[in-house]
Amino acid sequence: MSYFLVKVCIYTGEYEKSSTSFVKADNQKDAADTAIYGESHSPESLDWSNQVVEDMGGEFLYSINSIIEVQPCDVDALERYLTLYYHDAEELASSGNYLQQEAA
Repeated sequence: MSYFLVKVCIYTGEYEKSSTSFVKADNQKDAADTAIYGESHSPESLDWSNQVVEDMGGEFLYSINSIIEVQPCDVDALERYLTLYYHDAEELASSGNYLQQEAA
């Protein structure tokens, strides 16, 4: 597994912010999906069917701005300051329509 810094853009109404997530995953796609899952308010009902993931009936929208693989020498320092999310395929599978979009 590798470590990634994932910048997630979060939109609600006219407001936009970005958040950086620290994720341990096998690949960039898993890291991106895990970061969105970690940022969401109601992961059990996420709508993964578009490029922008919808949360709470569209009140919150999430997209990925960037993904950077972290060098092993930087992991310890980042773990001190950022919450580390671990990719969990079972959690993602139970997240809204995640499995349907994976099949598409």
